[in-house]
Amino acid sequence: MFTRFRIACFPCFSHYCDDEMPEARRSSAGCTDVVRVLLGSNNSLYEVYNSIDVFLDVENAIPSPEEKLLYDRVEAVLNEAELVLADLKSYGNGGSEEVRQAIRNPDDVEVQTHAFEALSAFYERERSYYEIGQQIKAVVPDLLWFLCKGPECPAAQIEKCQALSVQLARVIDYVHRFDCARMETPALLNDLSYYRRMLTSSQYIAAPDSDYSEETYKIHSFLSDATPYLNILVGVTSNFADEIKLTSNITDTLVTFIYICRHMLDRKANLDRITPEIQDFFTRVMVGALILYDHTDPSGAFCRSSPIDIRTLVNVVKSNENHSERLLNGIRYTTKHFNDPTTPKSVRTALS
Repeated sequence: MFTRFRIACFPCFSHYCDDEMPEARRSSAGCTDVVRVLLGSNNSLYEVYNSIDVFLDVENAIPSPEEKLLYDRVEAVLNEAELVLADLKSYGNGGSEEVRQAIRNPDDVEVQTHAFEALSAFYERERSYYEIGQQIKAVVPDLLWFLCKGPECPAAQIEKCQALSVQLARVIDYVHRFDCARMETPALLNDLSYYRRMLTSSQYIAAPDSDYSEETYKIHSFLSDATPYLNILVGVTSNFADEIKLTSNITDTLVTFIYICRHMLDRKANLDRITPEIQDFFTRVMVGALILYDHTDPSGAFCRSSPIDIRTLVNVVKSNENHSERLLNGIRYTTKHFNDPTTPKSVRTALS
């Protein structure tokens, strides 16, 4: 482990009795709220978070016995997810030519049958994109619970559970990379739309049963979103926060995650120890955690009372030559509160 704390770890997370949970259901004041009260100013709050000094060892983190079961479960999901992402990146034009021929030759049985068979194969691939999203949806609450349940403050908890912290970071990173690939593959939705049309209207295709029709509708709705995996991540995080009544614990952890990622990038001692690929990784995770925080915290990431130093974060993103514009667009267009009237002009200017 590589950790050097200069921040006082306030006892902010709640302590729970076993019979109070599925686990815990009691609400508490979060670290951010406590620190605000103690320090009384947003500038001081920045200083507190800036004093966190945690090296998150992405390449060498080893799960403790307590982390091992969940770590392995998430690892299996992420390994399969990478195969799915590789498949999406190879999708290319999909069934575009078969669709064109089917439209041009509506009465040709052979053309219609060939198009349907081709689109059926592509549909199986599209279904795998949906299914891996559901697997990610299933593991995120367990990761959040492990990292947010306390009783230690977020920085100490993340340092203590480095392996699971890395897994959460990998999930956030994967969500970004999948949604980028999805936006770069317009043929996917065109194929799926025409496949559903053939199922319901073609005289040459046997009508599907109601369960299959419902499945195709669900997958089509899922992939119609510009950022389907981000929607999953935001939805499952918000639902989990509402369920356990500990939104502040989750948002405190996300803020700490954001600062740790930023410090991996803007502190020379950390930067010199990580490869350019890991630098890109931390940049994506930092922005992904920011977007997730903005959707989870009731006031969002951009208001004056936010614990996140947005302008400094944006400057760090801009220093990344590979991903800066795409990530800045993510902040502009996929956050919830950026366009709120409470967003300071200086923050809008930084992102202009």
